[in-house]
Amino acid sequence: MAHGEGPSSPPSGSERRWWLASVAAAVLSYLLGFSAYWLSGKASFFEALYSSAHLLLLHMPLEEMHDPEIPAVPLLLAATLAVLAWVLTATSVVRRILGKHLRRR
Repeated sequence: MAHGEGPSSPPSGSERRWWLASVAAAVLSYLLGFSAYWLSGKASFFEALYSSAHLLLLHMPLEEMHDPEIPAVPLLLAATLAVLAWVLTATSVVRRILGKHLRRR
């Protein structure tokens, strides 16, 4: 924070929408991944939670992604939404950091 500036203000309407889209994509990815693992019967409740967290962190072993016992469509949608959540989060952070500098010019 530069000298003389007060505390950061809450996000504006446009910036808030970027953050909400990021959170929505992450939550939807987590829920889709959890349902794919848990409803397949291959994982217990806590294993499904753990695997869903790995999916959201983009740390999925390839062999788990191609397991025939786990429904592929929800798992691939969850992986796609996880990537989207990270992209939206990074975009939101960059807009928050650089937004003030770009508006000044």
